Amino acid sequence: MEQNVFLRLGIATLVVVVLVVFALYRWQQRRRVCHVAVWVKEFLRKCYGALPNDVNIDCSDDQLWPVLVGFREPGTGTRRDLRFSCQGPESAWFVEENRRSAPVKL
Repeated sequence: MEQNVFLRLGIATLVVVVLVVFALYRWQQRRRVCHVAVWVKEFLRKCYGALPNDVNIDCSDDQLWPVLVGFREPGTGTRRDLRFSCQGPESAWFVEENRRSAPVKL
């Protein structure tokens, strides 16, 4: 009987630990997405003097996927699409004008 109680207690503890670790991982990923969004908006403010209209930031939790940003240019209203690479530390993040061009470090 005692072994059964200890086994159940051990399994319950393991489940709780796994859930806490998973929650911390998801929290860290969401924090990264928010940080990338702030960085992209600041980049656009520096380039255009103000945040462009209709900014749409598509950022995945996966660091290997690019961040896709669509917006309308403030002066002309022309639709622009940019692709950002946000892998690793912030100092390694950069923007690509389009898929065919080589990455440009800014």
